[in-house]
Amino acid sequence: MASSKGGSSGSGSGSVGLEKLSVEQLKAVKEQTDLEVNLLQDSLNNIRTATSRLDLASAALHDLSLRPAGKPMLVPLTASLYVSGTLDDADHVLVDVGTGYFIEKTMVEGKEYCERKINLLKSNFDQLFESKIVFLNLNEMDLVDSSIIGRSSFWGFRGGGHSSISPLPPL
Repeated sequence: MASSKGGSSGSGSGSVGLEKLSVEQLKAVKEQTDLEVNLLQDSLNNIRTATSRLDLASAALHDLSLRPAGKPMLVPLTASLYVSGTLDDADHVLVDVGTGYFIEKTMVEGKEYCERKINLLKSNFDQLFESKIVFLNLNEMDLVDSSIIGRSSFWGFRGGGHSSISPLPPL
């Protein structure tokens, strides 16, 4: 990403392209990279949340399969609202497949559905986490940060900080 903005020919490292960018351009690259990393982090968090919800659903199905028919129980309507009910048929469940659609499945099919979805989400999480995009963005952010800090401290925009650019000799 940065090397294409920097105008390098694609050979060499991304830092060569970053060295040719102005401080404003580097800040724009950093903002874009920050946005991409935040989006990836949000995606990872969403996958974690969905996986934990499916784990809870799988555990609930297991607990439900152990209950005898006709036993009174509390049925959750929302996270904080429960109503009294009795278990009529522990062999069949309704599975929420999204956007308000439910499918009637046997208890075994419901558990298998949860396990398939959990495995899919874990696979997606692993692929997203290990993808080169995550590591490239983190490396680019470090390069951009060090380049901005170096240039800013050299030109006196920020105090302190280590400059990676050697000062020009006096005229």
